[in-house]
Amino acid sequence: MKFFKKIICKHKNQRTVTNIGGDFINLLDARSVRTCRDCGKLIFSPYLDTECTKVNEFIATEED
Repeated sequence: MKFFKKIICKHKNQRTVTNIGGDFINLLDARSVRTCRDCGKLIFSPYLDTECTKVNEFIATEED
């Protein structure tokens, strides 16, 4: 069921998990990692989130 939810979800309700810095930018080809609040999918964004203070912290928590 969760698999189908990720397929049909539009991922409009996102939150930033962490910004990416250093060699990880080239490795992941992204500047920030976001997650969809509706389905939980990780989204690698090419844009830096200026409001996020976390850098290279790849453990997603629900407290943010």
